[in-house]
Amino acid sequence: MDVREIGKAVKSLLFQSDEVKRLIGNNLFPFPAIEGTVFPFVTYMMESLTPHYTKDRASYEDTITVELMIWSDSYAQKIEVANACHKALQGKRGTIEGFDISGIRRVNEGESFIEDAYGQSIMYEINIDNS
Repeated sequence: MDVREIGKAVKSLLFQSDEVKRLIGNNLFPFPAIEGTVFPFVTYMMESLTPHYTKDRASYEDTITVELMIWSDSYAQKIEVANACHKALQGKRGTIEGFDISGIRRVNEGESFIEDAYGQSIMYEINIDNS
């Protein structure tokens, strides 16, 4: 599995959560969202990929940074969706969509307000075991 396809694992984990599905329905997209999408919705994208090599140049682990963006026209709803997404991702590990994930952890978070919409950015580091 190509690590650039990590979005498959993120999507799978989010849609395994009944709470996330209840709050956003099918409104989960690779960045950017489809024009005209109704609130609330979530987008995701890979921000960076850092391979970790051994002395003989074999990559034993990749660290992928993924950004989730939660959008809503209600501040309270944005927080509710962000909390549900966080519960669905934080600390997860195992084989997910063909990726041997050794851990997912939140590393950064921030808020925004653009064109009458509340945004919540959550950055996660996902460690993939390549051994």
